[in-house]
Amino acid sequence: MSTTDTTPGKRDDRLIAALARGRTHEQAADDAGVSVRTVSRRLTDPTFKLWVHEARRELLTVATSRLCDAAGDAIDVLRALINDSESEHVKLGAARSLLQLLLPLREQLDLEERILALEQRA
Repeated sequence: MSTTDTTPGKRDDRLIAALARGRTHEQAADDAGVSVRTVSRRLTDPTFKLWVHEARRELLTVATSRLCDAAGDAIDVLRALINDSESEHVKLGAARSLLQLLLPLREQLDLEERILALEQRA
């Protein structure tokens, strides 16, 4: 395969998937039915490395979506612990968890807004 190819061949699909999931070279070689030397050689190809990166990005996008979907339930559980628990220790832990989650989210949203404003100006 040359670096001008735009899609991986069927032989590469399993190797790309294994590497994107964070498998070691040895594990990825075993998963794909190739040698470790082949894994190392394929990873010298910039196009192949890009395919692995794109596959990893897709996995992270799916995982992020699943986390976002579960976030509301998690917040409801923490809120119930704060409101319904008789243990002050449990209430404090739940409140601390909510606040620890909130601050990085707020910072992320602020950064996204600033980047969007800069992109609109450019």
